[in-house]
Amino acid sequence: MPEECDCRPFLMPFGAEIESLFQRFTDVEALRFLNDEFIVKEGNVDKNIFLVLRGSFVVEQSGQDRDVRRPSTLAMISCEPKTPSFIGEMAYLGSCRRTASVRCVGAVTAIKLSPSHLNAVLDDYPALTRLLCRQFTVRLKETSEHLSQLEKSFTLNARHLFRKAGDRIFNKGEPAKTLYQVIDGTVTVEGQAEHAAASHMNDGFLGLKEFLLEIPYQESVRAKSAAILVAIEESSRLAFIRNYPELTLRTLKNPPTA
Repeated sequence: MPEECDCRPFLMPFGAEIESLFQRFTDVEALRFLNDEFIVKEGNVDKNIFLVLRGSFVVEQSGQDRDVRRPSTLAMISCEPKTPSFIGEMAYLGSCRRTASVRCVGAVTAIKLSPSHLNAVLDDYPALTRLLCRQFTVRLKETSEHLSQLEKSFTLNARHLFRKAGDRIFNKGEPAKTLYQVIDGTVTVEGQAEHAAASHMNDGFLGLKEFLLEIPYQESVRAKSAAILVAIEESSRLAFIRNYPELTLRTLKNPPTA
């Protein structure tokens, strides 16, 4: 457990404002955390905010598989009196659970604040407010970039095509660099008498196994009637798998023979 400590040696250049906080609020605490102690823990719903004055810490997050005991490290941050850092400030904005844990690397000196203390900081302490606003800006930028990357990972690079009756869609032996999906119309597989409507295939996809396995097309396919298709490029292979995980697994259970 953290112990109360004297933080006065670590107050510059925010000393006057922090001293004022201690005088104004009797429940503001200066704490010393030891190596491997947690300042905040993922999943908790507490609202405490910490201003780290000195020491190093890592920001950790558990994986999607909660059975995995080794968390991933999101960041490692070192603080000095001239470069303090707020921890847990996002809890001030909402009632959600902590999304990551903060673990000390060596001894850490921090000031424990509550949301009411932060209200006072925003009202009356401009230097600390500027520090907090800078951190909010960084956090929001990081979140925006993460969401942008996540969106890209699920976005399919696709285009619409129209094929007349008899037009070739792809030939056997060609590299399966494009996945086709029949939106309207019918197609036929060379050497087979029957033709297939889009709803009777793998959700209308043509060359799906070959596209997933990155092998040549195993059959030739042409339009039986006028057909509208979507063509998904190989750059979207991972995005396709993320969007259609069940179809991918079902398809790969019986892969074709190259």
